Amino acid sequence: MADKRISNHIVETCKKLGIDYTSCNPNYTQFYNDALRLRSIYRKLKVYAGELEDICERHKINGLNKLLRGDIEKLEKIEHDLIKMATKISEDKK
Repeated sequence: MADKRISNHIVETCKKLGIDYTSCNPNYTQFYNDALRLRSIYRKLKVYAGELEDICERHKINGLNKLLRGDIEKLEKIEHDLIKMATKISEDKK
């Protein structure tokens, strides 16, 4: 896990400093960054889903929370797949 963070820190620091740097693991770094973004989005959606569920119950709106839950489940699967791929890339490099 530390190597993921180190690669990511190097890439992000070089971007901020304007240094032209290409990681030796560009796909791995991208997968890791995407997994982090998806995790953040997923957490926000969980909060929103709770808020929407409260509103739906309060105003007797049926079906909206089921729709949102399906989308959250899809995001969970995508995040899981990205993490699996990043881990596999990491193991293949060893």
